[in-house]
Amino acid sequence: MSLSKDAKAARIARQECKVSDLEAALDHEREKLAGMKGEGPQVDQADDITPLWEVAPDMARKRSSPLKCRKAWKRIKPADRPSMEDVLLAMFAWKRDPEWKRDGGQFVPALDRWINEQRWEDPPQQTEAPSRARLPQKPLPVASDEAVTDPAEIAALLGTKPRRINS
Repeated sequence: MSLSKDAKAARIARQECKVSDLEAALDHEREKLAGMKGEGPQVDQADDITPLWEVAPDMARKRSSPLKCRKAWKRIKPADRPSMEDVLLAMFAWKRDPEWKRDGGQFVPALDRWINEQRWEDPPQQTEAPSRARLPQKPLPVASDEAVTDPAEIAALLGTKPRRINS
């Protein structure tokens, strides 16, 4: 029975995903064990997502867990991982996004989903906030020195259409 190249590649990708999940779970168990022994957690510096966890919005942390985030981070190949500084800068940009602030953070994704989707690669579009100042109005036409009695000229000065008056 021969498998196609695509099927083999998919099977290998699934196995790599399982391995990264198992590595993250093993790291989590090591942290728990180290906590029981009174030692600090033994986390590899490259896999440490604590800074990202700390700066993420509350809603993103509520919808996720450090273990899920670590698993998502480990799924990214080390060669493809950006520096933590780049990820933190992107997170700060996303935190300023009006969509994330709307409705009490209702549209903020879980942090592990943000990592899985590699959202640091596409920062939010910066839109200028609507100005609260009034737009400059058109200059008003200036009346001549003599008294204005023509209804059409009065309407032009007021910026309205002249009304027909039945007599």
